[in-house]
Amino acid sequence: MAFVMLLVVGVLAIHPIKMLQLSPWVFVIGAAGSVGTLLAIALGRRIAPRLPSALATRAAQLPELTNRGAFGLALAVSMINQALVGIMGHLTIAPLAQQVGVLDSLALSPLAFAARHW
Repeated sequence: MAFVMLLVVGVLAIHPIKMLQLSPWVFVIGAAGSVGTLLAIALGRRIAPRLPSALATRAAQLPELTNRGAFGLALAVSMINQALVGIMGHLTIAPLAQQVGVLDSLALSPLAFAARHW
């Protein structure tokens, strides 16, 4: 889910969508939240002793990151997957609405697919 937010925030930062004007702070908070989530997953077990007891219990249950290369590969595959979801969404909508651009689809399709699964 973190990469969905990174993709959407990144696309909207370089390609604002008409009638979806967001404050620059939304981009900052979205990017910081996404990166923070990834770091929390990767380092949760290590930082568990420094966290409040309710969070420490959960963080201690996370698996330990032992293979950084595999973790990086998983992150890259996740980002590629989200980009492909956006492209697939564009291929679906393009014949029906020619005014929708690829960058519009890259921002909105992954969000729509993620919302469907929540």
